[in-house]
Amino acid sequence: MDKDDTEEPGLIPLPLPLPLPTSQNRVSIQHQPPPTRSINNNNNSPIPNSPAVSSILETLKPPPAYAVQVSNLTLLAPPPKITIPLAIPIPLPSFLHPKSARDRLPTELVRSVNIRVEPGELLAIAGGSGSGKTTLLNALAGRLGDLKVLDNGGKLEFLPLPSTVATPSHARRKSSVASPVGSPNTGSFASPSAAQWWSPKSPGQATTTSLGFEHRKGISKVVGFVRQDDFLLPYLTVRETLSFAAALRLPRSVNPETREAIVDQTILELGLRDVANVIVGGPFRKGISGGEKRRLSIGCILVTLPSVLVLDEPTTGLDSTTAFHLLETLSRLARKGGRVVILSIHQPRSDAFTLFDKVTLLTSGSVVYSGRTSGILSHFADHGYVPADNTNPLDFVVDITSIDTRDDDSELATRERVGKLVLAWRTHELELATGQSRFTQHRNSVISTVMSRDAEENSRPGGMVDLARVTSTKSVGAAGEEQDLHEPSSDARASLVSQTGLLTRRSFINISRNYGQSVGFFLQFFTIGVVMGAAFFKPPQTPAGVQTLKTITYQSTPACFYLSIIVSCWIQCSELVVFDREREDNLYSTVPYVVGSWLSYLPGNVLFPTMYAIIIYFMCGFRRDDLAVNLLSFIAQCILQQLAAWGYALITAAINRSFAQASLLANGFSIPFILTAGYLIIDLPVWIRWARWISPYFYGYQWITRLQFINRSFSCEGVTGAARNACEGNNVLVGLRFHLSTPLYVYPLGLVGFVIVTQAISVLILHSYHPGGVKHAAQRAPSEDEKAVAAVEKATAGGHNVPLDATEQVDVNVENLQLFVGKKGGEGKAERKCILAEVGALFPGGQVSVIMGPSGAGKSSLLQLLAGRLSTGRRSYFESTGAILLNGQPLDASSKGLIAFVEQEDAHHLPALTVRETLRYAARLRLRGRTTAECNARAEEVLRMLGLKPCADNLVGGELLKGISGGEKRRLSLGVQLISDPSVLLADEPLSGLDAFTALGVMQTLKDIANSGRTVIVSVHQPRSDIWRLFDNVLLLAKGGRSVYSGSRANILKTFEAVGLQCPQDFNPADFLLDAISVDVRSTDAEAISAERVGRLLEHYRTTTLAQKREQKDGQETPVLETPLDDAPFLTAFPVVLGRSFKNLRRQQDVFVARLLNPPFMSLMFWLFFARLKKGPSGAQDRVGLLQETTALPFVGMLACVSVFPAERNLFFHERKSSARHSVTTFLLSYTVQEACVSIISSGLLSVVFVYGMNLQGAPDKFFQFWWSMFCLISYGESVGIVFSTFFENGGLAVSLISVGFTLLSQLNGIISVTLPHWLAVIGWVGPGKPQSYLNIINEMSGLVFNCTDDEVQSGLCIYKTGDQLLQTFGILNQSPGKLVGILAGLIVLFRLSALLALRIKTASL
Repeated sequence: MDKDDTEEPGLIPLPLPLPLPTSQNRVSIQHQPPPTRSINNNNNSPIPNSPAVSSILETLKPPPAYAVQVSNLTLLAPPPKITIPLAIPIPLPSFLHPKSARDRLPTELVRSVNIRVEPGELLAIAGGSGSGKTTLLNALAGRLGDLKVLDNGGKLEFLPLPSTVATPSHARRKSSVASPVGSPNTGSFASPSAAQWWSPKSPGQATTTSLGFEHRKGISKVVGFVRQDDFLLPYLTVRETLSFAAALRLPRSVNPETREAIVDQTILELGLRDVANVIVGGPFRKGISGGEKRRLSIGCILVTLPSVLVLDEPTTGLDSTTAFHLLETLSRLARKGGRVVILSIHQPRSDAFTLFDKVTLLTSGSVVYSGRTSGILSHFADHGYVPADNTNPLDFVVDITSIDTRDDDSELATRERVGKLVLAWRTHELELATGQSRFTQHRNSVISTVMSRDAEENSRPGGMVDLARVTSTKSVGAAGEEQDLHEPSSDARASLVSQTGLLTRRSFINISRNYGQSVGFFLQFFTIGVVMGAAFFKPPQTPAGVQTLKTITYQSTPACFYLSIIVSCWIQCSELVVFDREREDNLYSTVPYVVGSWLSYLPGNVLFPTMYAIIIYFMCGFRRDDLAVNLLSFIAQCILQQLAAWGYALITAAINRSFAQASLLANGFSIPFILTAGYLIIDLPVWIRWARWISPYFYGYQWITRLQFINRSFSCEGVTGAARNACEGNNVLVGLRFHLSTPLYVYPLGLVGFVIVTQAISVLILHSYHPGGVKHAAQRAPSEDEKAVAAVEKATAGGHNVPLDATEQVDVNVENLQLFVGKKGGEGKAERKCILAEVGALFPGGQVSVIMGPSGAGKSSLLQLLAGRLSTGRRSYFESTGAILLNGQPLDASSKGLIAFVEQEDAHHLPALTVRETLRYAARLRLRGRTTAECNARAEEVLRMLGLKPCADNLVGGELLKGISGGEKRRLSLGVQLISDPSVLLADEPLSGLDAFTALGVMQTLKDIANSGRTVIVSVHQPRSDIWRLFDNVLLLAKGGRSVYSGSRANILKTFEAVGLQCPQDFNPADFLLDAISVDVRSTDAEAISAERVGRLLEHYRTTTLAQKREQKDGQETPVLETPLDDAPFLTAFPVVLGRSFKNLRRQQDVFVARLLNPPFMSLMFWLFFARLKKGPSGAQDRVGLLQETTALPFVGMLACVSVFPAERNLFFHERKSSARHSVTTFLLSYTVQEACVSIISSGLLSVVFVYGMNLQGAPDKFFQFWWSMFCLISYGESVGIVFSTFFENGGLAVSLISVGFTLLSQLNGIISVTLPHWLAVIGWVGPGKPQSYLNIINEMSGLVFNCTDDEVQSGLCIYKTGDQLLQTFGILNQSPGKLVGILAGLIVLFRLSALLALRIKTASL
């Protein structure tokens, strides 16, 4: 489902008014498109010296031919399900739904669509934002999730064609170009000729029927789908990514040499040769650019040679030349390979028009035209809409079918016009369907008999049918029997064994280059091993030493491998997102993925636990007799525990992809593993005793403890009597209730079985349960307050601009600017790469200046330099020379307040706020000294200005919450910066992801802003011709940051004419210029010719003086006023940031519920095992074991932090560099208040369960002190999470490092080991774990008397008769609870101050 299909498009007015059709202005024309370049012969090209590029892709055996037919298809979004937001969502019974939810009806996303695309044809689906393009493409690719099809006979079919009846595509094109509008060949019901589609069968020849959605694997073998978003493994190179995709998807009949040739050719076709050996990159490591990722995603599908290729906005983010080359490639693949190619497109250049065989034009989910490209202009001319001369046809039709929401009058007029056009097309389709001749009807009857199927057999009543049941995937044999539509065995794809090998290699390469993750694993195992070894260092052979040895044989497992569960859970949640996308493509089966992932991580899962085991074994004094057996057994146990943690984490991630929810599952259900091991609770309650057999810790503890104590005697010098019994290993085992009659091999086999079973369960869940993918955010209705504010704004402002403070006009001058990037640690300039080479330009105030160039020209880097945002990374550095002047003064901190920068990425918005709320909060932070009503009015003004009104009350969305579209998010980022009306506005690709109509409207808005005296500088990839006319100045950069032109737009074509390059009058100058300065690397000849041309342009620029190339302004420049970026006042910013943070958290139900219920859920798990504690012989040990488990709460706080804080951090860092800047104190205090409110409630619920549910001492003062200590532990985890998340964007590394720290301090709390070295005992006071343990043990044990008989005391079953005796053993009998409460308060304040310091250090480097 398209993320912007649930609302009507919010777009901008047309450049010229388009009259509604009347009898006076209806003009019938036969429009011929403007001359375009030929894709086979470039003689007509404005850049004539780039020879045609041949492709190995065209010479390969074409795949089986399929036609695609859509008949009367209406797609519905059912009302959103209401569920209880747990890790495993539980549907709420319908009778509990609120009345408003019960009354909701399905939403029509796409209605009454009729399309037919034949093999060899290229179909373009066009339309404005929210028109339904992506929804329709997802339907064509068989990826619609829970969307439904209206039960009105609508269907979608893939019609397989016998090779003997296929007609060459060029013949079809030739015969159809002259077809008038209204003929069957131009309509969406167009039926092919009988000769083309049908021929008599030979005896015994099978007749095939349509291929549908009932068997998704069959469709995925036919359809290749390129989504809007790029899901790629970050540490593979471009070539490796394509090679693995080809190996997994191409038939086995394609030999390796041909496969590599296909990969090489695809790299050339897509212009990726220069980055072929560069890693893709991701959030934590720089790689290829966004446009290159887009092309790589397309390449991953191209190399698989599908019969039907479906692409969602494939040209978004590409410059116009690269985009045109891509469309040429797709057109050739369709024509020469007999494929169907269907794509959505936003801003095609005019000479791409004739590359499309058919066009489907959508508006708000309705079809306005669907048929031959040659008939579209004639169709609209018949209804009174005629394009002006030299108009891009697709821009024209998108303009007249888009709705202008900038003001009410325009919206009303355009809605009326669009409504008439939709009605006209529906009437046309009806006339076409009912006006066919008898021959056509008979021919269609024959075709239906041969190739269609009856949809009613698979439909179900109720108004909607599952899309998965619309069509059939069976073929009918000669005798009438059904057979699956599978590929011939010779063309089958990689076998399961081959898939496993490929996926193992791919994953291993990706893992081996993830250095941060590897470092995190090393630090986890090494540090925990060393610190635990020090804490339990060679215990003496005394009863206390024996007790310590008992503890370490148990504690060595959960102390390390519980962390592995959490870290593995983080890794799996991230990697399964890619698995979900590739599974939809049927790239591989589930079993090879799970096995491949397991094998690729196996080296690390063996190496690191082995290192840990060796450290623990020799530092903690494990027995040295039978060293080989005992040591290897301990190593094997540690390895199996790591593999068990990996398998268990995979189960939780398979259930829920959200780390917040998956970690809730992992944390909660790992509690039984710990409590059933046999150490903390010796006598388990009967109802839960069975759980030990599913606990890996039980198997490991029983295995290793038996090996360490069986038949072992400790010297225990000076110990006599009953105490001497504790020095015999066999007695220790009996006291621990070990069943010595059970064979030892049962326990390692149990661990092996746990590993195998968890992997098998993971496979079953991943195969059958599909929770992956993003969730679609429901549209929110505006609140009464929002309606009131909007009404006040309209009444008071009268539709006029809200007056803002006057700002000065600024000229931006760039002089000899050079930029180099190098790797840290490199020697000399050999390690440096030039990004910008002596760039000079003048960007005058009051004008719009554009920076253009191909990918790799340094456009984004230049804008970042102008904005002062280019910062050095951990592994690289930037070095620049030259000057950036604002009205003649150097750019520095005192003038950064004049500049607003719209970055290329839009990931900084909070996902659970609406568009309107995002703008309003931005206004309140940026418009200082203004009232809330004025800020809201300004937000409404910008909302209208950018056409965002239709999605104003939609959630923005994020990685796992799909909200507004990418184009709407792009406009939202621009709107946030426009709020404060800056003197200089820099925008990096503000038009990317926008349709042609919306892009024009946005540029008109920017032009109006410039006309008011502002300086507007933008980078643009694919400007349409009327956008080009809005630019005043142009800076043209070739690859490598070399200037080709800098100056007035009016003079640029004359400059190129001086070099012998002339732009035709009917050609878009922007496309011409980008073609001229781009090097075509698709072939050696093309590269040589285009490189020579670019060289001539560069030489001409170098030999021309700056005075001749640049228009200088007369008069003395006015110095700019000092306008530094100042922090907003605390009283202004704090309530805004706090309210925003609360609202964002509350609406993310999965995160909010996990944060609120994780602690009480954990306490309920403990209650199952401890129930109500008694005061019998084991009462003291049980209470110590229970209170010891509270040390897990810092993990809970940390997990809550890493689920929420990164989004808040990203927005804060973004606002820190803008006019919304507020202090670190404001940000951290608002986060602290938000976090504390939730933590107080969650820790209170946990305390109730612990104290009153498990029968601890419940005096009011003791209860509140327990509650306070639990809150402190959670807050401590949050603070440490903030510190690490501030410095480490790699979440897996942060989680790993934090977990290590928590584990180490938990070992030093004075309870786990009472024989700690003094220096480690002192370190234990660094965290709140030790004081809270002392506080709660003192409160629980003081005055407590246990019911022990003399015999129980004598036999050792009752160690302590009173709680005071236990406190004396721990050496804390005289500790003051009040003092410990104060220490806890000081520590949580100290840790939160450390978080403040970390944020200050980080922001200082921004």
